[in-house]
Amino acid sequence: MVRRPRSNSHLIAIYYRSKVEPLLHPLRLRFPGGLLADSALTRRHILHDSFSKIDHFAPREIDLNEQRHDSGTATAKPPPPAITSTTAAAMAVQPAYHESLTYIDPEPTPDALSAARALIAAEASSTQQQPPPASSEPPFSPAIQAELSRIAASTPQQPLDLARYEAPSSEAPPATALPAAAVAHSYLDARLANLALLDRWGKNAWLLGNHALEAELQSLERDLAAAKRDVDLVNIDRRARQDAVAAEVRALDDTWRAGVGRVLETEVAVEELHGRIREELARRAAQGVQPLGQ
Repeated sequence: MVRRPRSNSHLIAIYYRSKVEPLLHPLRLRFPGGLLADSALTRRHILHDSFSKIDHFAPREIDLNEQRHDSGTATAKPPPPAITSTTAAAMAVQPAYHESLTYIDPEPTPDALSAARALIAAEASSTQQQPPPASSEPPFSPAIQAELSRIAASTPQQPLDLARYEAPSSEAPPATALPAAAVAHSYLDARLANLALLDRWGKNAWLLGNHALEAELQSLERDLAAAKRDVDLVNIDRRARQDAVAAEVRALDDTWRAGVGRVLETEVAVEELHGRIREELARRAAQGVQPLGQ
């Protein structure tokens, strides 16, 4: 089986993972919070010197699963692990505190939770409010809309038209063949110039692009860490303030409960007294005794 030679970008990615990453590991250990300016410059020199060696083995075929023979033993290089959504979620740093309720309130009992859920369900069933509408679809261009329609209809994609790459027919009239040959020559000439520029300056442009993306990523990570730190500080301060007045709040709560209990006891006693008065008045009315004060 004849294997197709790998592209330069594929060779660059393979060489970066196998050769350059081990060189950058000590720098990351030395500067865990981000590489300094001098270390970033050193890393760019390392990358430039390393990628200059690509021309030495670029014509070779490189397989990701090729085996290296060290001291007569063959060891297979495992492929890099794939990053899934679960792995990305696990890699995200969670804040130390993520509570929005008070810290000093007691935990609700299962009966209280069941009653609250029942009230919420009853309220949700009685309301006439509709769920929020779905977000509107973005405006697609006609070409993208046609492609989406083709995918929705499960229509196979049209193959590439290879007629433009075929040699012109010798039977074509000169009036047609000459302009076509001129257009093809201009296109191939521009393509060759672009490939030459890419081969000479593409590596540096790729490295500079990676450096800019890494700087932007580090800036976003710093902003995210600062936001999480602010959230943690706010929650810590909120909990400290609540813990400082927890005893006073509990004392006031107990006093309020005791006061409400005494008010209820007084109202019950008053109702009992009213009942006794009514019973006494009814008894005297039945005996024909004139009520007092009349």
